[in-house]
Amino acid sequence: MTNNSLADRPPAPAAPLPVADGSPDASVGAAVPASAAIPTPKSRFRARLRRLMRPRLSIVTTLALSFGSLVIVAVGIAVWHLYAVAQNNTGQLVATTGQAVVTIISQNLRHQLDPTENQIQALSRFILSDHRDIFDSGHIKELLMGSLISDEQMDSLIYVRSDMRVMSASRTGDDRDDYSIREITGESARTFGVYLTRVGDRRSAFWGTPFYSSPSKGTVIPLYMPVWRGARLIGLLRATVTVAGLSRHIDEDLTGMKGTPFAMNADGFIIAHPAAKNEMESSMGRLLRPSDLGDKVLAAFRFNDSSDIDVQSLYPKLPLNFRVQQVQVDGSDYFILYRPISGYEYKEPGDTRKRDWIIGTHVPDATVNAFLDQVTRAAILGLGVMLLAVAMAILIGRRIARPIARLAAASEKIARLELEDREPLPGSRLREVDVAVTAFNRMRAGLGWLSTYVPRSLLPMLVRTGSTDAFESKEREVTILFTDIVGFTTISQRLDAPALAAFLSRHFSLLEEAIAEEGGTIDKYIGDSVMAFWGAPAVQPDHIQRACRAALAIADKVAADNERRRHKDLKPVRLRIGVETGRAIAGNIGAPSRINYTLVGDSVNLAQRFEQFAKTIDDGSSDTVVIIGSEVAAVLPPEMQAEPLGYHLLPGRSEEMQLYRLRPAAMPEGDAAD
Repeated sequence: MTNNSLADRPPAPAAPLPVADGSPDASVGAAVPASAAIPTPKSRFRARLRRLMRPRLSIVTTLALSFGSLVIVAVGIAVWHLYAVAQNNTGQLVATTGQAVVTIISQNLRHQLDPTENQIQALSRFILSDHRDIFDSGHIKELLMGSLISDEQMDSLIYVRSDMRVMSASRTGDDRDDYSIREITGESARTFGVYLTRVGDRRSAFWGTPFYSSPSKGTVIPLYMPVWRGARLIGLLRATVTVAGLSRHIDEDLTGMKGTPFAMNADGFIIAHPAAKNEMESSMGRLLRPSDLGDKVLAAFRFNDSSDIDVQSLYPKLPLNFRVQQVQVDGSDYFILYRPISGYEYKEPGDTRKRDWIIGTHVPDATVNAFLDQVTRAAILGLGVMLLAVAMAILIGRRIARPIARLAAASEKIARLELEDREPLPGSRLREVDVAVTAFNRMRAGLGWLSTYVPRSLLPMLVRTGSTDAFESKEREVTILFTDIVGFTTISQRLDAPALAAFLSRHFSLLEEAIAEEGGTIDKYIGDSVMAFWGAPAVQPDHIQRACRAALAIADKVAADNERRRHKDLKPVRLRIGVETGRAIAGNIGAPSRINYTLVGDSVNLAQRFEQFAKTIDDGSSDTVVIIGSEVAAVLPPEMQAEPLGYHLLPGRSEEMQLYRLRPAAMPEGDAAD
């Protein structure tokens, strides 16, 4: 048996070739020599750029574009214009409605607060008009009582004289005549001196910071009016208005307008809110926040947030002065329309913080979007007509493109060397397509048979590079594996030709599977023998370990197949394997009309000699005997065992060589005869 002899392989049905990505052979084709015609990154970029500049359209897309473009342009322009105009008009309507709501809330608030401010200013003027002190004249009670009765929003009224003499009038019930008036003396009177310190140089009425009032059982908003006689501060009037009272009027004149009006101060405390109408039952002795009223939307509000929308910037021609903030609560969106209102918050001298009150309303997103529903329905109707035209074009295109798509998909499989599908493509009623399908079916059948004659690891590499430069003859560091069936002559005499061909095909399939799993290349089938190698044409640094793993895998597969044969009362098949590593000439060798990618070198001869040497130690106790040389044994991984066999003189060699037996993983130690 000659190690370099060429022999045709027995024909076999086309088997699935490994795909370049994700298969054992992919590791072989992954490392291509520099001489191979591999596309450079620059060339790949240019190819990608060309594809982007000249995109390829499918037939379905082309028909959809051609038939639907006219309808899309005509209907689209009309719908877009209608929708844009209607959306702008609707947006302006929503904006003006929001402005009206905010304005009404502001007016409601001022209608409740301005009378108190006017009343306390009038009282201040009356005090100054009488040159006598109102305490001394006895008019103080009448003045406070009259002011309290005349202003239903006023909850209490106190006059603090500069000498800390204090007179207080306050409501005691819901009726206008339910009130009490008394003079506060002693330590309690002196506590009111703090109000005088807040006056500073103010000479007009000013609103103070809300606070919780125990007598009123709720939050009140104080209004202070300094009483000056010339340059001397002679006293201070303080009136209070309740949050509950303001809340009872905040939603007046808002009938039919959906939303929740509110007013709050800069610290986030409630000034007015529909849910605070009965504040005495809900305040629990402290100032109210939105969360105390169960208003989750207002609790999520952040004044002057960066995401707020200035409505005036959207519609500069409209007199708008409010902002919009969108918040999400419990998975639903809400819009908060608000604006600041000044003049109602006390500031300490030197305090530059913005202390304006905030008034507004919040509405669900669905309420605002309801204005756009009719416009949206009209737009959807127009889009429906447009989509119907496109759908018809797509339907026609699919009917035409179906056979072409099948042909394209099958061609992609051919490009990936997936030749296992032998089912011919169905024809088409389109004559040109039918001719192309028929030619493709013939081509795929021919390629299927070609794949059985070309080594699996070489064909993907050849197709990918598009050049044979990688297969030029050169010296390589490789590992070779030879196999031979023990007693094949007897087997061939016992079987007829069809049975012998089936026997060899099954046997070679087992070997090919194990070799392919380790990225090896089958060089040739020589009768009952197989020659395979690793390390060419692609560089494999672990080619020795790959070959040894393949040899052990072959031993396992032969052992498993022999179990099957024994169950069928067939004699087991026994195998001898030789594995050697070294340098050899690898490349295309042969006549121009018939070449093989093969190996030539002393290491090839040694691998075959090792396989033949196995006869001398084979006692028949094992299904497979694997012989390796010292170079292979020196780099075996821990999971492989090499049993020393001593030094032996092989045919054609002038010096003895140390040989080893590689033990298959499934073979127990000590079952081989020396």
